[in-house]
Amino acid sequence: MGATDNNVGRKWIPASERLPEKDGDYLVCFDEEFRKENDIFDEVGIVPYEEDCSGFGYWVQSFVDGGCVGEDWEEVKVTAWLPIPAPYRGEK
Repeated sequence: MGATDNNVGRKWIPASERLPEKDGDYLVCFDEEFRKENDIFDEVGIVPYEEDCSGFGYWVQSFVDGGCVGEDWEEVKVTAWLPIPAPYRGEK
């Protein structure tokens, strides 16, 4: 029996339509203009989503200043997102 694809039936969720209901890391499509402004070459990445105490949610990046994690966090512009699928566990 072959491995199952846990992405079957999953579709990108436009960020303009809905944001995640809980904090965590998500698979995202970066906004094209944001990618150009920040020298991000990948169209897709994994980014944390956080909600502040007032209930405002935002995407954040910590790869500021040459890829180094620092204290300066920037808001990431995202066009669509998906929950990260469960890791592959192999055949039982």
